Amino acid sequence: MEFIISVAGVRVLVKCRFEETRQYMKDYIAKGDSYDIKASVSDEEIESMLCEIGSKNTALAEKTGLYRPIAEAFPSDYEGFVFHGAAIKYKDKAYLFTAPSGTGKSTHITLWKKYLGSDNVTVINGDKPIVTVRTGEKPMVYGTPWSGKEHWQTNTSAELSAICLLCRGKENKIERISPKESVDFLLGQVYMPHSPLSLVRTMELVDRMLSEVPVYKLYCDISEEAVKCSLEGMSTLLYNDERKKDNEN
Repeated sequence: MEFIISVAGVRVLVKCRFEETRQYMKDYIAKGDSYDIKASVSDEEIESMLCEIGSKNTALAEKTGLYRPIAEAFPSDYEGFVFHGAAIKYKDKAYLFTAPSGTGKSTHITLWKKYLGSDNVTVINGDKPIVTVRTGEKPMVYGTPWSGKEHWQTNTSAELSAICLLCRGKENKIERISPKESVDFLLGQVYMPHSPLSLVRTMELVDRMLSEVPVYKLYCDISEEAVKCSLEGMSTLLYNDERKKDNEN
């Protein structure tokens, strides 16, 4: 089957085998026939993906594999890249949390929703948002269907206000770090295209992003204080003014 999705303002013609794939992307399906990118997965690529993800679920392999043609095309053609992290929207600004798997991105976002209000905190994407650094525009974060095991995603976008590197800690503290200190880790979280041209372009876009967006390192536990620390450390907002008054309920 074929259908069009719109991701970060780019129209993608998706060719797939499974209705499950269409349902997975339903929030991004767009009207019309025009498109900018084609995305499909061959039988050979599905077999390879099954080995990569350690599963026999061919529908899952197809869904997982379909983001790659998009990730390959974005840097050179649309000034954006796929980032491994969790992005939230609060007060019309995006905060992008990243960390090694299992460090607690989902837990920290759950705490933001608990203490600042589920209606106030929108998860743009929990695993693979797209970051754009387009000429003449502010860096932006966009939702995508590829959103991890929780499938936390919203078809929305917001200006990227800060990037946060999460670390486990016995006390909650946050510090701003320089682009030089953060670039190696962040590059490890960015999808690196196979095309040499797109690869170079990705490096340029990350460099441009780091020249415009502050990066912080957050040491935190799983308490309310962790939310206060990260919110106040990355914004001019005061936690006591923002805190959802009835969160205990």
